[in-house]
Amino acid sequence: MLTPTALLWTKVGAGALLFLIGTQSYGIWRARRQTGQAWPTVPGTVLESTLERHGISGDRYAALVRYRYRVGDKDYTSDRIRAGGSQVVSRVSAQALAGKYPVGARVRVHHDPERPAHAVLEPGRNANMAVMIALLVLFVIVEAVLVSIFVNGGELPTTPGGMPWFAYFMPAFAIFFGVAGFVQYFQTRQLAQESQHWPTAAGIIAEAGVTTQVRETDKGRTYEVYCPWVSYSYHVGTSDLRGHAVGWGWIAYYATEESAAEAIAKYPQGAHVTVYYDPLDPERAVLDPTARSGRAAPLIFGVLFGGTGALFLWFMILIG
Repeated sequence: MLTPTALLWTKVGAGALLFLIGTQSYGIWRARRQTGQAWPTVPGTVLESTLERHGISGDRYAALVRYRYRVGDKDYTSDRIRAGGSQVVSRVSAQALAGKYPVGARVRVHHDPERPAHAVLEPGRNANMAVMIALLVLFVIVEAVLVSIFVNGGELPTTPGGMPWFAYFMPAFAIFFGVAGFVQYFQTRQLAQESQHWPTAAGIIAEAGVTTQVRETDKGRTYEVYCPWVSYSYHVGTSDLRGHAVGWGWIAYYATEESAAEAIAKYPQGAHVTVYYDPLDPERAVLDPTARSGRAAPLIFGVLFGGTGALFLWFMILIG
């Protein structure tokens, strides 16, 4: 049982977390409203397109795309691709995003009509929404634990078997992520079927190569994995566009550089290709909607996480 002082600090902590939950919820609500989806557009030009390294180990990157645009009689520059700031991802994903906006490319810039200096290239998306939601969920869980303690008179609530009730969050989270994997698998499968009937445009492979990434084991040993990537250009209406998706599966990593290069051997630089693009969003495109590489990854992820979570939950119910 907590002492009166410890119980007081528990209440203070619960109050502080409640404030954080409120501000985080407001931030998510505001971020969803300010994605730029309804903003007017003006033409712009890409001035810089490169990668920024992030993280302690230097294996995380963000795409840096700086562009210039004009609203009225004033010129502006911005480096926001999506609302919410830069998204730190793997080098392959960042390279693919930057590849869509080469230096000198003409782009459509969505700007806030009241504050023209606020602009994005890809409206309707928020770079860090998933992180913001994850933090909110974490705050809510900790808040629930603290509230249950002082509501229970300073003691941690447990089941009749002595199991702390908040321990059930761990398998519940595993099941949640497992279900998310299943949902993504079926969504990807449906997208692959729909994209086979999308309109097509003639495209050219602008770049193709293999990226090396260094991974580290729990024991501190390092090893290399290889990821193939391509970037292609195509034209829809009056817009010159760039894409990078070959298929709709998760990014595939290979143990050898040769096997990674073999995976994109039929897409050499300069090759003419057929690009399938979404008629509602021409920037979303794919080369081979029937490709199966990486498509089953969300299903495998869902089985592992969901099955493990269900097994642990069943065990905890038995002993708790």
